[in-house]
Amino acid sequence: MTELYLMTHLMEIPLQTLGLESDDVTYLENFKEVPVGMAFLSATRICLSYLTGKEQEIDQLKRQIDIIHIGAVGLYFIPRSYFYASLSLLSSYPDIEEEKQIEYLKLVEKYQQKLKVLSEHCPANFLHKYLLIEAEKQRVLAGNLEENMELYERAIQSAKEG
Repeated sequence: MTELYLMTHLMEIPLQTLGLESDDVTYLENFKEVPVGMAFLSATRICLSYLTGKEQEIDQLKRQIDIIHIGAVGLYFIPRSYFYASLSLLSSYPDIEEEKQIEYLKLVEKYQQKLKVLSEHCPANFLHKYLLIEAEKQRVLAGNLEENMELYERAIQSAKEG
């Protein structure tokens, strides 16, 4: 339900067209007192905003990650949030001013470092995510094309093996 709600909200499709009865206030009220619920909602927002091409401002993204850390220590959607937040920041990177680029890159590297630690402990689940973020980072920084393609290939191979 959360993904459906957020997807329709981000794509500006009224929930009623899908036969659902809900709105922002009612839906969020259900999670207000449940930290893990708010964390899940925040993680889903990050993922769907990237997938629908509606990237969030960096301050919004940081707030979403903070909510996740408070309510969901050790849960599966924390690394997923790092992954999609990084992709979102990197997709916005070429279109922003240089000062913001530095801030975005620092945040991507922070999240990427967390994925690296996880990939060392469980490569099947996390190595491909780490490698894909590295490939995207090199792409936006105009890295060596051959090395960049190698990173993409390694990410694909790792995902297949995982």
